[in-house]
Parts: sequence; structure tokens; C-alpha cells
Amino acid sequence: MGEIRIVFDGPPGHEAGRFVEVETVEGNGVDAGEWHERADGLWELRIEGVDLEVVARNAAVRRIEREIAEEDAREEELANGQLGVGA
Repeated sequence: MGEIRIVFDGPPGHEAGRFVEVETVEGNGVDAGEWHERADGLWELRIEGVDLEVVARNAAVRRIEREIAEEDAREEELANGQLGVGA
């Protein structure tokens, strides 16, 4: 399976970046979907043909990987703190 990248001109946050384009890994622009104005005044990019089971599975894997990385970081901080106490 391939990967696309949705590019913004800044990070997420209270004043989030604006959409720039959808690109391939190589940086080539992709016509990934169609823009539609919603009834609530917002806009959405509709991308069809997405395997939602794969998206959900990948999201779960990323969440678990983040949890493991956070736990590893906590364990490392604890180990470093314990090593400093006895020295």
C-alpha cells in the first residue's frame, strides 16, 4: 500500500496551519479528492476509496507504539534518577 501526505504550513494547535496540498512520499502533488463546502460553513476534502479497517488498525498500532515509547521514556528517567542517587 502507498502513502500520501497531507501538507500544512504549520503545526496543529489553537492557530493551526493552513492546508497546502496532498503529496506523494516523493513530494509530487496528488489529486486525492474533491473539496465541498458543508452546511455549517466549514470545508472538507472528501477522499474516496479509503479502507477504513486499515486506517483504524494503523491508528491502533500508532497509539500502542506511542504508549510503549512513553513507558520506555519513564523507565529511562527512573533509571537515570536511581543511578544518580547512588553515585
